[in-house]
Amino acid sequence: MRLEEFNSSGLEARVPYLAFGLVEASKKLLEYYPLRSGDIEPIKNLCLATVLDPRYKLGFFKSLEFPQSAIDGIKAYLYKVYSHYAEEFEEDLAIYRPEVIESPPARSPCETIQDEDESDDEYFLEDASDAKDVHEIEAYLNEKRIRWCPNIMMYHNEQRQVYPIIYRIARDFLAISATSATSDALFSRVTDTVIKERGQTLSSTIKMLAVITSNDNFSVEADRA
Repeated sequence: MRLEEFNSSGLEARVPYLAFGLVEASKKLLEYYPLRSGDIEPIKNLCLATVLDPRYKLGFFKSLEFPQSAIDGIKAYLYKVYSHYAEEFEEDLAIYRPEVIESPPARSPCETIQDEDESDDEYFLEDASDAKDVHEIEAYLNEKRIRWCPNIMMYHNEQRQVYPIIYRIARDFLAISATSATSDALFSRVTDTVIKERGQTLSSTIKMLAVITSNDNFSVEADRA
């Protein structure tokens, strides 16, 4: 449901400030994320990262009633990025051939969507990844979306021999992990680590400790004790 759909004449009559807040919040969100304008330029990387999530792909934007011009723009940007990565991939093949990197066999943690409703046929198409002369992007987009996937990069890692270029794109565009910590809190913990270790540890070690601290992998103080 869209944010402004919560608003109504009844809500405005009962709680006018809440109704006004919903209107202003919707305006502000659309200012930063112009989802309905058809121009994806300000959020093109966010859109690309969404397409790289096997649970969403382009069907996500269709379900949210994005303008067709925006969906076409997202797909065009994916092709543009793909072209750049394909050139690098060919260069790497020329250097490292005939090395072949194989993933160890493992049960996929992702669950493919089954038993789709007829209304979903537009989004959940038959798997075309095995068809000949099918572009990698088209094969990926036409493959059935995933219902559940706890680790998106694990999915792409398992599929990297089927979609080698898309794997590389995902590896870069999905590389930044989200954090629930505020910037101030994060920088504070890292600064404490650097100050405490200064003069006692090599700079390279301090850098490593700072990274570990920022990721909350374990307590530096507890480890040293």
